[in-house]
Amino acid sequence: MYNISDLAGRSIECDCGHRHEVLIKHMEVESGAINHLPDVCRKLFASGNALLVADDNTYKVAGARVYEALINHGFNADICMLKRPSIGYDADETSAAQAGISSPWEPADAIATDERSIVRIMVALKPDTAFLLAVGSGTINDLVRFVSSRTGIPYISIPTAPSVDGYASTVVPLLMDGFKRTVPGTYPTAIIADTDVLCNAPSPMIAAGFGDMVGKLTALSDWKLGHVLDDEYLCQTSFDMMSSAVQKCLSDPAGIRQRKPDAIKALMEGLILSGIAMMLVGNSRPASGSEHHMAHYWEMLFAQKGFRQAYHGAKVGIATPVIASVYKKLTDMDETQIKAMADAYTPVSPSVRRQRVADAFGQLADEVIAESSSVWLSEDEQKQRAHYIAERWTAIRDALRSSVPDPQEIKRLLADAGAAYSAGHINVDAGLLHQTLLNAMYIRTRYTVLRLADDIGCLENLAAEVTKEAFLE
Repeated sequence: MYNISDLAGRSIECDCGHRHEVLIKHMEVESGAINHLPDVCRKLFASGNALLVADDNTYKVAGARVYEALINHGFNADICMLKRPSIGYDADETSAAQAGISSPWEPADAIATDERSIVRIMVALKPDTAFLLAVGSGTINDLVRFVSSRTGIPYISIPTAPSVDGYASTVVPLLMDGFKRTVPGTYPTAIIADTDVLCNAPSPMIAAGFGDMVGKLTALSDWKLGHVLDDEYLCQTSFDMMSSAVQKCLSDPAGIRQRKPDAIKALMEGLILSGIAMMLVGNSRPASGSEHHMAHYWEMLFAQKGFRQAYHGAKVGIATPVIASVYKKLTDMDETQIKAMADAYTPVSPSVRRQRVADAFGQLADEVIAESSSVWLSEDEQKQRAHYIAERWTAIRDALRSSVPDPQEIKRLLADAGAAYSAGHINVDAGLLHQTLLNAMYIRTRYTVLRLADDIGCLENLAAEVTKEAFLE
């Protein structure tokens, strides 16, 4: 796997024709890494006060040590404490609902990446705030990344759990009026991840991070699909970096479950590398595909209905074998079958498609249409597209067969890591899973296997088959 310390601050002349810049100046994942923070801050920032952003729990497990380290070394620091219900940071948290599987559920009333939380941080800023410290996991880092991007104040990420791939990301997933929207953010100046803290994170958060990494298997397949079918830009350096990180993380799922320091370090480094892979290409294509669209659909729907949310990574992990099943069914089809579907293809009118979105997304339909309708094809274009795919099917299938993971193997990896692997683990029933497979593609314009199935007219049948099989197991 790539060495993240060596990547910090590097400029890469890539075979893809682009020059990539890793703009993060310092990255480390080590035991006792928090002790290095004062020296890192001294090298990166000439002067000024720090604003430490944490919640009740992350302050206890890491924030207090961070604050003490800074004060003891001559820094001035203010604290922005985001309040949330207490959950224990202990090593034996298990789910009562499913033996051997960590609970996939977020705490009730967890802090949200929304306008309210952003304002709380903005209010805590002072004229002499020189840098920010994001002490927490996904939500706190997303919030600080957004504030940093809008104020120009740099920040350091200090992860408290290996739970998400956003620590090195330059985008922010915001929940705005119930719609999950990805907006531009900025990169951290440094990432300091202390494995002493990470190994004691709640088991559901560790499992969620593993689920997020598992999702890269189908995300990379979707990226390759877009490249093979439509010559979409694919950076091999970014692709290989993501692939290497995934394989390292998946090599010891039992070690993840047992909190072995080497396995947790590999998971954390993989999550950071995921963000760097996205940074190289300027978007989330290397790390996010149809499995993430399914997760976003559940998040949006659950938010509308006031349902309890599962961790994002748990949803991504559960969606991944479902998408792998779609891939398997498609790549098992030969050119004759695809041509027959193309010949029989019945286009969908814009009005019918709008009604489908309205039925699936309710009050968020207008937002979804605004987000995705730019890639909707006219009825004539849909027919042409179906035949275009049929003509190239052998090349498409051959390219994808080698990269599409086995659905049962993905479930085994998730189970071995103690992660949720079935839709039922997060209260997604057969009806909702079927609905998700039909409508998740509308959330983004990105080309994925779900859009491919729709383009050749078999999404409805595949969704029904995959849903039935998912609930027979």
